[in-house]
Amino acid sequence: MKELLKRNSWVLPICLIALTCAISYNVLSIYLVKSFNMYAGLMLTPFIVYVREPSKYSNRFGILALFCLVGYALIGIKTLYYLCFAFTVLLIIESFFGMMNNIVIALVVLLGSISQYFIKLFSFPIRLELTELAGAILSFFGLTVEVAGNILNVNGLDFSVDPECMGLKMVTTSLLAMFLFISLKERNKKRKLSFLGTTYLASTTLFFVLFANLLRILALVLFKSFPETASHELIGIISLCVYAILPIWWNSSIAYKTLSKPIKAGISMRHANLKFSYAVLAILVIGLSYFNLIYNPTTIQSSPLTMNMNLKGYDMDTTAHNVVQLKSDTSLIYIKPPMPFYGSDHNPSICWLGSGYKFEKETILDIGNYKVFYGLLSGKHGEMLHTSWWYDNGLDKTINQLDWRWSSLKGAEEYRLVNVTCSNMKDLQLEVEKLLTQNIFEKHATI
Repeated sequence: MKELLKRNSWVLPICLIALTCAISYNVLSIYLVKSFNMYAGLMLTPFIVYVREPSKYSNRFGILALFCLVGYALIGIKTLYYLCFAFTVLLIIESFFGMMNNIVIALVVLLGSISQYFIKLFSFPIRLELTELAGAILSFFGLTVEVAGNILNVNGLDFSVDPECMGLKMVTTSLLAMFLFISLKERNKKRKLSFLGTTYLASTTLFFVLFANLLRILALVLFKSFPETASHELIGIISLCVYAILPIWWNSSIAYKTLSKPIKAGISMRHANLKFSYAVLAILVIGLSYFNLIYNPTTIQSSPLTMNMNLKGYDMDTTAHNVVQLKSDTSLIYIKPPMPFYGSDHNPSICWLGSGYKFEKETILDIGNYKVFYGLLSGKHGEMLHTSWWYDNGLDKTINQLDWRWSSLKGAEEYRLVNVTCSNMKDLQLEVEKLLTQNIFEKHATI
């Protein structure tokens, strides 16, 4: 048996990887979202990831996997289970074949659902800023422009800056291109980027994505290219290739000339590392199996909602995942569970899309002394809804992600996301103003 494994050195690691996938299937099937970034990333993985130092074996991912496993046991965030699984696979590879290129860590993060969440979350305010900037540029050149949220009205025609602009596919494609260029240049030049070089390349890549999106918006307006037309798609592809992909390639060449260092051959420590790897791997396999098949830790939730349960004019119900639903003749209100500073915020821009609605218009409204997010929703059958949301802990109401997370970290009252939806704008404004002007989480509050 030993002789067989020696002649076929890939058999044992492949079996271990297959075992790791099998024992993690249940949790990962829930966590991983079948999406463009996952499929594109998996297709490009063989071209991005490679064993950079075959003679240098490492246990670095074993330590990371253990930390993620403990974190998952304590707070139950499935991203930590996914990272534990991924780092376990990488531990097996590096224990048997040698150290891989560092970009594999960024690729693991990009393939996870957490990357989709953050791209969707932060693309909203970025699109609003891009719309404002595009409107200013068009006005400078003499066009009659009105900007309302993500809508540009140019000479009487409305253009919507949709999620596809600065959206998931655009950002993912650009980042995957950066990963691919780093890997190709690393193999050819036998040099690796320094930390400064990687930071420089990542930040400039995001700048090129923003620049490409801005030019795409301007081109769509100037050529009057509306969604679902050939010219609309063509302009998007040209903008991505010419103003993002090519500059990223050119910029990666500069980074490798000035901010890289030679790859040094490592000293083989395979036998010592294997003993440690087997011990860590045994712990990880037991842990992944336990949380996958036997015990599923629930994400830590804070205290239950402390609202007055006798709200006049509302029918109250608690839906799945402890979401409080309030209904009246004119409004539908969802109050999401308390959010820890490190957790998901149950963003309606994601939840409504999952319910089959599309955002036709997105902006930020000023209501009294407060700001709230606003979206115009269109349903599958043409119905239109007006929706607003903000983060609220009773005393503080904000739409700033960093504000509520930082306040929570400092010990402020727990924040919940409040989402109000009405069939017309007048009812929405009245309902939102009523909720904003009082502490709706205080006991014996009245509305």
